[in-house]
Amino acid sequence: MALSWKPVAGADAYQLYRQVPGEVTLSAYRQVSATTTEDTPTEEGVYRYAIASIRGANGQESHSTPSPAVEVTTDAGRPAAPVNLTLELIGAGIKALWDAPAGVSETLSYTLYRRSGTTLTDLTGLTPVQRNIVADGQERLGYIDTHPDKDQAVYAVTAVDSVGNESPPSEAHYLNIDLLPVATLQVRQEDQNPPQIEWSHTGGNIAGYQLYLDDQTTPLTAG
Repeated sequence: MALSWKPVAGADAYQLYRQVPGEVTLSAYRQVSATTTEDTPTEEGVYRYAIASIRGANGQESHSTPSPAVEVTTDAGRPAAPVNLTLELIGAGIKALWDAPAGVSETLSYTLYRRSGTTLTDLTGLTPVQRNIVADGQERLGYIDTHPDKDQAVYAVTAVDSVGNESPPSEAHYLNIDLLPVATLQVRQEDQNPPQIEWSHTGGNIAGYQLYLDDQTTPLTAG
């Protein structure tokens, strides 16, 4: 952990106080001359720190009142990976759904990734599609990628705990986004003129479209 504080005019050094998990009060830990120091926790839990300035004169040393304590929670354990990732083509893009890791009791957020190829096991250099994803009002976990990329069609998701530890990626899934449904569909009719039908699509390499009326299984047109 990196600790820092503002300098105190006239201070010769600083006294750092620390309280580790299991202790009930702060105790003198170390003296430092700079305004920064690092501490390596020996166990997980809540650590408390305070700092006091030290002045010296005539061979005597005096300490100021310690600052208010700050608390830091350490947690080096990574969450387990999310499970049951699924991808679905919808008009708005690609909808990813997944479940929380089994047996999870802590609060987690989720990060969705995508990349080229057919697998996704290494997150190095990847820019997330979205961070800080949390469950919706029905406790469902998911996200809609509204700008899918046909060259980055492999998706995976990670879990992130409250102190920033990130899980390994979930099982990766691939989806051919050239098969995206029509994104928008509009029907206009003026007076007695035939209806005008317009639509948009975000994919590429489309050979044609088929138009259906109501729940008919035979298209009105093709091409």
